[in-house]
Amino acid sequence: MRLNILLAYSLALFLPIASFAQLQVSPGIPAATLATSAFGNGITVQGTPVINCNAAQYGSFNNGLSSSLGFNSGLIMSTGNAAAAANPQTSNASNSIGATFSDPQLTAISAGATNDVCIITITIVPQCNTLALRFVFGSEEYPEFVGGNFNDVFGFFVSGENPSGLAYDNYNVAQLPNGTPVSINSVNANSNSGYYVNNAGNSMITYDGLTTVLLPVLDVVPCQPYVFKLAIADAGD
Repeated sequence: MRLNILLAYSLALFLPIASFAQLQVSPGIPAATLATSAFGNGITVQGTPVINCNAAQYGSFNNGLSSSLGFNSGLIMSTGNAAAAANPQTSNASNSIGATFSDPQLTAISAGATNDVCIITITIVPQCNTLALRFVFGSEEYPEFVGGNFNDVFGFFVSGENPSGLAYDNYNVAQLPNGTPVSINSVNANSNSGYYVNNAGNSMITYDGLTTVLLPVLDVVPCQPYVFKLAIADAGD
């Protein structure tokens, strides 16, 4: 079972279709539809997802494979307008939503990540013992602001029963295989470059840089509830 996410950072961030087609984004969709767009078979969404974002910041997307994204459809979250992901190489892909909030899990990764915050919380019940997750992180801060104060960040925090013992308590699965949390300062042409994609000149999807498709796997207990907290924020601007 897979959860598919494109984290599209505007300031910095699911039917075969003909090749070389542009990414398609449907922003501000209802919460129940949003959850359905993100999950594959074998996962039940419990209750209604809680969305703490401007309606322009989230939605569903498709046509990802034809856009060289790495997977076809899923959930998109942005610190700006999510629809900008499908407007390649525009000069106005970066914009401010204006929301400021200090989330303790996000600021633990990047202290200044309090601007244009978007948080979506979904409770799911898996029918299997392993969840395979897929996500891509993209940013307009690449490559100019790597190493600076604009370390925009994404966290995917999980709470629930851990079959190995101590429960997951906002455990961040948005990490590289070496345990490094994903951000522009941790994944770029100089750091962990094997997970970085220079996206300049791509005529089908916005953002100057992307990660490769990241594939964390989470061990779970079948038929037990898990809270997924997906959170993004801009740091410094």
